[in-house]
Amino acid sequence: MHLATKTRPKTLHEAWLRAIGFRLPVLESMERLFEEWTRFRDVFLVDATRLSAVGRKYLGIDLRFSEPPVLGSDVAGLTYKEAMDVVQKAMQDVLFQARQEFGRCEVGTIAYSEDGESCRFNFHEVYRRKGLFRDLVSRTPHEHELVRARVRRVDDKDVKLPPVAQGIVNDLTAGLRRELRVVVGTEIIRQVGDEEVRKELTPLGRALVGVGKTAAVTAPIAAGVATAGLLRKPIVGTGLLASAVFLADPALVLGDICLYGWEDE
Repeated sequence: MHLATKTRPKTLHEAWLRAIGFRLPVLESMERLFEEWTRFRDVFLVDATRLSAVGRKYLGIDLRFSEPPVLGSDVAGLTYKEAMDVVQKAMQDVLFQARQEFGRCEVGTIAYSEDGESCRFNFHEVYRRKGLFRDLVSRTPHEHELVRARVRRVDDKDVKLPPVAQGIVNDLTAGLRRELRVVVGTEIIRQVGDEEVRKELTPLGRALVGVGKTAAVTAPIAAGVATAGLLRKPIVGTGLLASAVFLADPALVLGDICLYGWEDE
């Protein structure tokens, strides 16, 4: 399947909206409009919970999505068009915040050339060394450039996923799984940044610290923010190691978000 002719690369916004299946009522019905918003809200919360769990388990990050608002009596007196505008704006705000949250946590992205023949994506390779009270988590940034880019569905017969990618797929909701794609091609440039290492409290460690401690002590560790207990090497453009390679180089993407990448040696 050629990127340029058969599959237009979607944004996270488009992919997530398709996963939820939000549809404005064909007929002007306030009841149906708010039923659809309630369904959007419920599905989004489940999707967000699964994505947050995937972030912690596989990506070494702490995604924190905002909860969509409950729309009720405050819009009951509006006309149908006004109420529809409120619903659409609320939906746009929720998905915009979600996109910002991926950016805050430095989740990878993918960008395609205009002709769809090539693409560039970045992601973090994550390793976790488990401890009794603290885990040691390392994240190494990668940026790869592909030519002869092609897109596949994750359930295509010729798609073979490594354990981490398969784990991400399995842990997401059915709706999000339908929108996941594997982008494959020939890797011509690979850039690898400096490893970032941090300490993260385990459940036992958090219990010993106690909930009475301030969030400023515990939350930055979980979120991967630089603290006094963080071992960190700054990543800058000149610090990237670039090499030319010619390998099959797939990426697991959701819209324009790159969740994971690997190499088929």
